[in-house]
Amino acid sequence: YSMLCNNLAIKYRYNDENYNAALALHTKGIATSPFAEHYNGILSTYIETDNYPQIIAAGEQLWHYSRENGYSRHSPSDYFPKVAYALYQQSRNVENSIWLERLDEWWNALDDDDKTDARHDYLSSLINQLDYYSDTHGAEVLPRLQALLPELRERKNAYLLRRAGDAMQTSGTRQEAMQIYQDAQRFSADSHPDESKRL
Repeated sequence: YSMLCNNLAIKYRYNDENYNAALALHTKGIATSPFAEHYNGILSTYIETDNYPQIIAAGEQLWHYSRENGYSRHSPSDYFPKVAYALYQQSRNVENSIWLERLDEWWNALDDDDKTDARHDYLSSLINQLDYYSDTHGAEVLPRLQALLPELRERKNAYLLRRAGDAMQTSGTRQEAMQIYQDAQRFSADSHPDESKRL
C-alpha cells in the first residue's frame, strides 16, 4: 500500500500538478510504512511549488530519516542545493554551514568506487551551496573555493566553473571571478547538461 501511495503521488505531482493530493498520499504512505522515497516526494512537492519554509523542513526530515535508514534511490547532492537556496531566500543563510557539513559527512562515508561515480554530483552540490553561503559568509567560502579551482579547471566543465565564478564574485575579487568566467567560456556549455539545471 505504501508503495502504491508513492507511485500515485508521483503521478499527481508530475503529470497532474495536483500537489495537495501528492502530499496527502505521501503522508498516508509514511503512516503505513515509511521509506525515503516518501520523504523525498514531500520535499520534491514543496520544491515544485517554491514553498521555501517547507523545503527547509522537508529537507531536514529527509536528511535525518535517510541518515538512520539509508538513502534508497535518492542522493543528498540532488536536494542540498535546493535547501541551501531556500535558506538563502528566507534570510537563514547562516544555517547553510550545517548543510555543508552534512554534504561532507555524506561524501566521507562513501567508499572509493562510489566516490568516483558521485564526484561530479558532489562538486555540483558543493559549488551551489558555497555560492549561496558566500552571500553572507564570503570569508569562510573563499579558501574552500580556491582549493577547488584546480580540479574544476581540470574537469573543463563550464557549468561548475560558472557557478564557481558566481561564488567568487561575493567571496573574492572581481578580477578572480572574471578569470573563472573566462575559463568557463573556453568550454562549450552544450556539452554539459548541467547548464540546463542551473538554479
